[in-house]
Amino acid sequence: NDPLLGVPVIEVTSDQSSSTVSLHKIVQPDHPIQQHTSKWTKDHPLNNIIGQLSRPVSIRLQLHEQALFCYYNDFLTYVEPKTYKEALTQSCWIEAMQEELNEYERLEVRELVPRPDKVMMITLKWIYKVKLDELGGILKNKARLVAR
Repeated sequence: NDPLLGVPVIEVTSDQSSSTVSLHKIVQPDHPIQQHTSKWTKDHPLNNIIGQLSRPVSIRLQLHEQALFCYYNDFLTYVEPKTYKEALTQSCWIEAMQEELNEYERLEVRELVPRPDKVMMITLKWIYKVKLDELGGILKNKARLVAR
């Protein structure tokens, strides 16, 4: 019984046999049904659509997420610096190093102490890696501080 679509409703009563079927009249809706030009616009009135009708409809949240991804992707780089000096020239690598140092602080894995006399110091080195997602896009820039 769908009066909005104007589809004939088939009804079988219990006193009728399974082979006898009675058709009810087609009910027309009292409001006009809007015609849409493609499958993408079937749930959206044409006057609310911005852009080409041949393209799929995007909701605001999708557009926002795409914009954020482009914004985020612009700050990442495919080039892995070889030295600390090279890393200091790009803000994305400075942020990656800061994240690594913040993790050391948060997890309390190191403690800075004054250098004792006549003791060999452990030297440290930064390792830089670009992490990629399964499609080959940049996921994040990762910096690791390791002992030599």
